Amino acid sequence: MVVKAKLIAQDSSGKSETMVSPHNDMPPNFAGLYSDAVEQLRFIKQQQWAVTSHVLAIYGALFGLSRIASLYEPGVLSATILGTMALGLLLLCKMQSGMAKHRRRLAGIYRRFFTDVEREEFELSTQTDVRDWPFLLGLIATMVGGGLIAMVALINAGPP
Repeated sequence: MVVKAKLIAQDSSGKSETMVSPHNDMPPNFAGLYSDAVEQLRFIKQQQWAVTSHVLAIYGALFGLSRIASLYEPGVLSATILGTMALGLLLLCKMQSGMAKHRRRLAGIYRRFFTDVEREEFELSTQTDVRDWPFLLGLIATMVGGGLIAMVALINAGPP
């Protein structure tokens, strides 16, 4: 009899995610793919948080620079904020694409090595399209909202 262990992992956002250890009889190459996909998902989620945090820090730094009289150029600083926002959004979307690849890999392993009953019991999702979108949309909203707030603050503050 093969025993499966239900594991609860907590990602960097504090959300719990159900993962199941692979079958004991899973071939080593599939076990390696499984482990790699799980680790990559954790890493990419951490990187999404890091990118968002760094973009927000750049917004703050640009606003701080605007308080120095010789550096107050609202057009240049606003363009820099928009460029930073665009780069951050591009990076988030690229990371999301990488997460989708690893989710597809996990879904294939789940379909191949777990029965329908086991997948339901252990809540193993074989859906890969919409699973991470609420998280990503929250990061995008934070990044865009922060950029807009920084630009409005920059324009309303005027020269030092």
